[in-house]
Amino acid sequence: MSVGAFIFTTIEHRIIDREISRLRDSSSTNISNMQGILLLNAQAKSVISLYPLKKVPDEKLSLILSLITPGIKVTHVEYDDGLLQFKLTGIAETRESLLNLKDSLEQTKEFTNINLPLVSLESSVQVPFILTFVQINKYAKKKTDFTKPQYFYIMFDFGFFIFNRLFIYIFSQ
Repeated sequence: MSVGAFIFTTIEHRIIDREISRLRDSSSTNISNMQGILLLNAQAKSVISLYPLKKVPDEKLSLILSLITPGIKVTHVEYDDGLLQFKLTGIAETRESLLNLKDSLEQTKEFTNINLPLVSLESSVQVPFILTFVQINKYAKKKTDFTKPQYFYIMFDFGFFIFNRLFIYIFSQ
């Protein structure tokens, strides 16, 4: 084998080794990119599966809009889905039209804690207002009041029953 052929094969060998190394690095990068894509897909599926649980007050907004008379101009609507609270901001042509809106909201029995600050009633025409109210959650579980005496007696009787059974078990051994 000649020296020229040896040098040529050595150079080719190094070039091929570099190409193999580059391909391995590229392959490991592709694997980590693929893992990132798979993780992103899993997160996207989670978000999509949670979408039906999103609370959107479509029916309540429709009801509110039906109560707004031509004398009321709503400029901003906010909704806090955690508190089920609405906040309407706007201008009423007259104080009476604003009070009528508040009365209409109260009469629906769909909202509670309807709050119209007294500042909103200072002027009689072109009345700027901020009206806040809370949607009544018909599906909320009622809290049990454990401070009432009947619950105390039930818990006391149950505690006495457990103590009695424990006492019998210990001394029967």
